[in-house]
Amino acid sequence: MNECFFLYIEKGKISIQENILIKSYKGKQEFIKNLQNINVIIIIGSPDISYSFINYINLKNINTFFISKGGKFKGYYVSSFQKNPFRKLKQYEFINNKIRKLEFAKKIVFSKIMNQIYILRLKHKTKHINQINHSIKNLLMLRNKIETIDNSKNLMGIEGQASKIYFFTLNFFLKDKAKFLKRTIRPPKDGFNALLSFGYTLLYIRVLNYILISNLDPLFGFLHTDSYSRASLALDLMEIFRQPIVDSVCINFANSKYYKLENLEKVYNGIYLGKKMIGLFTELINNKLKSFKMYNNNGLVSSQTFDSIIYLEILKFIKAVENEHFNYDPFYLK
Repeated sequence: MNECFFLYIEKGKISIQENILIKSYKGKQEFIKNLQNINVIIIIGSPDISYSFINYINLKNINTFFISKGGKFKGYYVSSFQKNPFRKLKQYEFINNKIRKLEFAKKIVFSKIMNQIYILRLKHKTKHINQINHSIKNLLMLRNKIETIDNSKNLMGIEGQASKIYFFTLNFFLKDKAKFLKRTIRPPKDGFNALLSFGYTLLYIRVLNYILISNLDPLFGFLHTDSYSRASLALDLMEIFRQPIVDSVCINFANSKYYKLENLEKVYNGIYLGKKMIGLFTELINNKLKSFKMYNNNGLVSSQTFDSIIYLEILKFIKAVENEHFNYDPFYLK
C-alpha cells in the first residue's frame, strides 16, 4: 500500500532539494534519500526540521510521524485535508452506542486471543510441551468467557489475564540471552521488552496512518479508554496485529545471531535498542509488512500483504460503523 521510509537521526537538520532528503550537521551535507515514491516517513530521533522539509511533505501529502530513540511515539504531521466529515459523524454515533461498542470490543479481544494461541502452537517445542499446552488450555477458557461478558471493565480483565499467560509462555521459545521476567513498559526492563515496545510503536503508526487517510477520528475508540491526546482507535485496531506482525518478528530476531546484548542501551532505569539494532529491527518489521498472507475478506479469499490487510481491516471497520447490519469479524491467524 504505502511506501514507508525510516529515518534515524540523532543530530543535525533535515531539508529537501528536488525530492532529495538532505542531512546537514557541522557544515557538512549528506544526501539521504530520494523521496519521490515515499508516502509515509517515520523519523526516529530529534532532528531540526527546515521549512523546505515541511513544505515538501505538505505538497506531496506525505504523512510524517515522530518517535524517540527509545521508541516512544511523539506526534505526527498530517498533510492531507480531511474530506469526509460525515464518516466521523457515523463514528461518533457508533461510539455512543454502548451495545455495539461492547460487541466490537469483544470481537477484537477474541481475535487477539486466537492470535496468541496461534503463535504458541506455531512455536511449539517438545521440551516444554506440557507447559505450552496448559497455557493454550487456559487461553481457550478465557476466550470462551468473552461471550458472557456484559461490560468493558470485565472484558479488559479477560484481555489482561490472557496477555499475562501468553507473555509468560513466550519465554519457552526464547534463548537465554533474550528471556524476560514479564511484560514491562515505560520503560522496558530488558532487551525483549524493548523489542516489543519499539515494534508496537511502529505498528501503532502504521494503523494510525491508515485511520487518518480514511477520515476516521483516531481519538475515539471502542476498547481502550478514550484519553486526551491518545489515539484510542489505533490502539484498538492494532490489537489484532500485535502477534502476526510484531511478536513473530521479535521472537525470530531475538533468537538470531543478530540479536546482541551489546547493541542494547541502558538509559536511567530502562533498556532500549541501540542504533544498530534499531536499523536491523525496523527493516525486519518493514519486510514483515510486505510479506503475503491469505486473507478472507467476508468470503473473498486472496493473497495480501500484511500492510494491505491492515488497511482492509480498517475499511471493514468503516463499513460496519456505517452499516449496522454488516457483520464485523476482525482478522486473526488460522
